[in-house]
Amino acid sequence: MRDRLAAVGSAIWKSLTKRDPEALAQLAEEERYQGFMDGSRPDCPEPSANRSASYRHGFACARADRANKPAFGGAAAALEAARLAEEEDASR
Repeated sequence: MRDRLAAVGSAIWKSLTKRDPEALAQLAEEERYQGFMDGSRPDCPEPSANRSASYRHGFACARADRANKPAFGGAAAALEAARLAEEEDASR
């Protein structure tokens, strides 16, 4: 079931990439937010490969915040990491 959901999610990302870059950016933002919210919960397990790169980025940021250590250095590095996560999602 999980593999099937991952395949559907991948198809949605590809469809959005080709049709509407703004929708892809919005979806990536929502994924980062959800990852951050989940990463803020100490009982939430590390995300697996079935999650988007944007989700994993948000999760890593939340865990770094909880540890009081910057995940990606400065703000510019964090923005670049988010952009790279979106590009990885778009290529799925």
